[in-house]
Amino acid sequence: MRERINRLARGILDAEAAVPAVIPERLELPIRCGEKQRVAFSVDSANDVFLKGLAYSDHVRVRVLRPSFGGRKNQLFLEVDAEHLEAGTVIEGRISLVMDGGERELPFRFPVEEGPGGAILERLTSVSLFAEIAARDPEAGLRIFEYRDFVTAPFMRNLRLRALYEAFRKGSDRESAMEEFLIAAGAKKSAVVRAETEACSFDFEEGREGRIRLLCVRDGCFHLTVQAEGAFIRLSKTFLSSGEFEQKHYDFVFTVDETKLHQGRNEGGIRFETEAMSFRVPVSVFHYGARNKRRNSRMEHAERRRAVIAYSSLRLRRLLSETPERALPQEEPALKELLTIDSEHASWPLLLAEIAFRRGERDQCESYLSLAAELLKKQGEASGLQRYGLEAMRAILANDADRKMALARTLKQEVEKGRLSGAITLILLLDPGFREDRFAFPEFLQLEYRNGNRSPSLYAEWAKLCCRCPDLIRTLGAEACSVLRFSLRYGQITAETAAAYTRAAAALRSFLPLHTALFCGLYHRFPTGELLTLICTALIRQDQRTEEAYRWYRKGVTERIRLTGLNEYLIYSMPSHDSDPLPHEVFLYFAYDNRLDDKSREKLYENLCRHQKQEPELWEEYRRQVEEFALNRLLAGEVNRRLAVLYRNILYIGMVDRRLAAVLPAILNTRRIRVKSDWIRAVLVLYPELKETERVRLEGGAAYVPVYSSRAVFLFEDFYGNRFASVPWSAEQVCEMPALLQRCIEVDPDAPVQILGRLQQIRNMDSEGKSLSPEEVRTVRYALDHLKLSDAYRTELRSLLVSNASECLDYLLTEDKRVFTQKERSVIFTAMVRHRKWREAWDLFCDYRMPDLPEDALSALCSQAILAHLGAGEEDSLLMLLSRRVFCSGRADAVILDYLCEGFNGPGREMLRLMQDAVRAEVECHDLEERLIVQMLFTGETEGIEQVFVRYRESGRASEAVVRAYITDRCARCFRQELVPEEGVFRYLELLLSGHENKSALPLIYRLSLLCRYAQAETLTEEQIGLAKALLPGLLEEKIYLSCFKKFNRFFALPQDFMDKEMLEFRGKTGGSYEVEMRILPDQTEFCTKKLQHVYLDCYLRREVLFEGERWEYRIKESGGNGESLCEGVITCGSGKPETSAEDVGEAQAEQAAGEQAPVMSRYDCLNFLSRCLREQDETRLRAGMEEFATQEDLAAMLFQIDTD
Repeated sequence: MRERINRLARGILDAEAAVPAVIPERLELPIRCGEKQRVAFSVDSANDVFLKGLAYSDHVRVRVLRPSFGGRKNQLFLEVDAEHLEAGTVIEGRISLVMDGGERELPFRFPVEEGPGGAILERLTSVSLFAEIAARDPEAGLRIFEYRDFVTAPFMRNLRLRALYEAFRKGSDRESAMEEFLIAAGAKKSAVVRAETEACSFDFEEGREGRIRLLCVRDGCFHLTVQAEGAFIRLSKTFLSSGEFEQKHYDFVFTVDETKLHQGRNEGGIRFETEAMSFRVPVSVFHYGARNKRRNSRMEHAERRRAVIAYSSLRLRRLLSETPERALPQEEPALKELLTIDSEHASWPLLLAEIAFRRGERDQCESYLSLAAELLKKQGEASGLQRYGLEAMRAILANDADRKMALARTLKQEVEKGRLSGAITLILLLDPGFREDRFAFPEFLQLEYRNGNRSPSLYAEWAKLCCRCPDLIRTLGAEACSVLRFSLRYGQITAETAAAYTRAAAALRSFLPLHTALFCGLYHRFPTGELLTLICTALIRQDQRTEEAYRWYRKGVTERIRLTGLNEYLIYSMPSHDSDPLPHEVFLYFAYDNRLDDKSREKLYENLCRHQKQEPELWEEYRRQVEEFALNRLLAGEVNRRLAVLYRNILYIGMVDRRLAAVLPAILNTRRIRVKSDWIRAVLVLYPELKETERVRLEGGAAYVPVYSSRAVFLFEDFYGNRFASVPWSAEQVCEMPALLQRCIEVDPDAPVQILGRLQQIRNMDSEGKSLSPEEVRTVRYALDHLKLSDAYRTELRSLLVSNASECLDYLLTEDKRVFTQKERSVIFTAMVRHRKWREAWDLFCDYRMPDLPEDALSALCSQAILAHLGAGEEDSLLMLLSRRVFCSGRADAVILDYLCEGFNGPGREMLRLMQDAVRAEVECHDLEERLIVQMLFTGETEGIEQVFVRYRESGRASEAVVRAYITDRCARCFRQELVPEEGVFRYLELLLSGHENKSALPLIYRLSLLCRYAQAETLTEEQIGLAKALLPGLLEEKIYLSCFKKFNRFFALPQDFMDKEMLEFRGKTGGSYEVEMRILPDQTEFCTKKLQHVYLDCYLRREVLFEGERWEYRIKESGGNGESLCEGVITCGSGKPETSAEDVGEAQAEQAAGEQAPVMSRYDCLNFLSRCLREQDETRLRAGMEEFATQEDLAAMLFQIDTD
């Protein structure tokens, strides 16, 4: 800009001005709220002339990153700041471009929108609309649900929906979270799945797979857990999701394990379960033909096992019977069935041979022995026991005593060496008297047991031995426990044996669960105090606290056995559902020595409270303990069914003080939540007003949860963290005491529960348009400061305070302004200004730059900020923008006008208006006039510049360079015929040119402008004529011709060479190139093309000689253009000047004779005159004209020796 002024001051004009092109012509694009975004635009030179300029923004949230620019192609960047703005706000204004090619404005409009999907969220005015989107396109619904800005949807302003969303969005399964959110919001119902058929049955031989078609009756997201009920069912999947259902159905396939099937009908089922429902599909599989399978198949093995078990039961019955011979007929069919199933096993013929021998059928016995021998021979290396069994039966059949005894000794030796086990049956068959040996027989039984023999035959012989000789039971080792278990199971025990076992058990130092089970079984047959003591001792040492143990402890207390810890373990194991009164002795015991833990005390005191009428004396003795314990638990905030009984018995209205009133409402509002589902681990209680979610773990399918409000929402969480609203549940009040609850409200009105209730009332009043009272304001402020409220509820409460900003300004000043909405910040700002909190208001505006502030408040703040010098650094530019905004709104006072006059730069029209307003308000303009006039000269936008120049000259601070630049601009516009400058400009030029000796050294534009001015004047003074005569020859010498110069012929003689030719003067574009198509009639009939000579700036010229009667036709076109004619016309000889006549010639001669200066006719004028006289045959005028022509020739030769060609 300085360079341009200096050039103008030297009279230098640019040959061509740049033509700016702004791309695009308008900026309009969305900006994401909370972000800063760069926006680019281009300012190019359309005519490829170097372009310079500055860019100014009129909006506080739009900043030009590099305001100055220069070049033929310029890219500028804006920084649009949408921080702290809400969706729907529009940043609108303009960028003012001040360039040497003129001023331009680039309007911009930046609507602030939410992030991705912001437009979609704005349309979600209700949760049902969102549910429709999720039902129509689940993937799109899930994407919307996962938007970070989902909470900004209009329907999410509901506190309950906001709390539900915050709870569900923390789950691991996002699809399930959206489904449960919609269910909890009441926008849809949970999905329903059922089987197409009620049962599934098929024949195994026709197929090994089963198929169950599942139908999705009601759409939704769900997860099915699949469980098999039946060992033969093999599931293909244990988990199904809704995504696997195609066209609302799914074919669930399962297979059948053949090895787990039995003959006939096999019953089972498949259970399908979701969080909200459960159903079972019975499965029946029919299977026949297991007998046709090979022996080594597993199915046959199962059949063989069944037959072996059946035979073993019959054999054991015979061994335990007092008349074993009667059981033989039942054993034989079972053995024959076994032989049929497993015909290759040698044991079955041997056992059949034994039965035949006992029945005296020797031939049959020999037949079975022969069969056994053949089978053993086929097997090759047979087992030793089968080989000894064959030899034993042959020895018995032969009735050879020595052979039997020898074989018995051999078997005993094999057993002792550990090479044989299970020989007890053979030895007793060979040597029946071995049972009577009190020393050897017990030792042999123990040896067999140590060798791994666990056969019923061994246990049967041992049980009989213990019944015969109880004194043999000395310890309760592993073999004794096994024998005792066998004896109890089959009734092979006597009172003496039971006493012996009891004595052996008393010596034990530690007890196993097996011992306890044996003692209990023994007690049921032979109940004694010693056994009951043993049972209780074993249970106590094993720390058993089950319901079964409780029954034994209670029996022990009832039987008055003496055992340390018995009363304690009775309380420990007491079940929750037991309602029977405890024994009187238990209460007496704990009345004097109560070392129970809190849980156990709950049980003891609860039982006493329930039955205090039966034990009035005990109740009075325990009353103080119970009250102290219950109050401690109450103050600790604990509650359950047992404690509820205590609270109902000890609490009364008179004892409620502030300490109790602080905790008692939570106890009195507690509910017991019961959930039947096994995979739910916790209950979540949401309060729309509170930030924290109360999470209570389920214990035994139940949880105790305080419920303060009817607006509470219950959710349920599984082991994976997924949350559900569709889980079936039930609730019951644990401790319902309304009188006490009302007393708590009276004693502690500032309790959180009471505060929440009053806040709800205040919200209702505000919705009705009522203003808040000071007490209500105090309540809201207390809640914001002391309660853990949810963000959404805090926003609502802060809105209440903002709507009463004048009463709450001290609180609003200290609060973080980020938590307020854009509109609320504007209200706070207005309140600050109203209460003259200038510093705080200025800081608030600087931090958040609210776009929708009242103009009167802005004006007041602006004035105070200027007076207090609040703007510094970057804030100074902000204050300038704010002052400009106030000025444009017409609310600027003298302070703001003075501040703007001192430093504002911007569009020329605004600066001009500012100067005018400042003059009217009598405010000092500082250097505004100089800045404005310099900018006008720089841009070429000079509307009103004369007024500015007058103010500038009158200010006394005018710079000569600026004045000269202004004069140059006025002269250039005068030359371009754009305007007629004021007389002062020409007076300045006359003084400047008159006082300068070397006039050719002065700027050409000055000389041309002044001569053009003189040429248009009707009359000139002598000084002006002299100045024109001094200036014109120099211009003609420089070959600068203008058609207006011929007008000086009225005042003084001009060179004939200049006057003889007609001039075609054309005003085009500076720096252009033009040509003329011309012909001179009547001699030229065709047009020829000639180039127009550039004279100065936008002036182009062509000179031609025309004689009388000739016509010059022309068409001017741009060189290299499209051929379009820019100008057309005709010039005739003497056009534009008065016709020369004889009177003119005579007057000229008379003036010359009198010595007066008069314009002299040119040679061409004379020649044209002579031609006209000759044509008219006027000899008198012809002679006079010829004399004048000769005189002019001589005079021109003397005065001018300039070649004008």
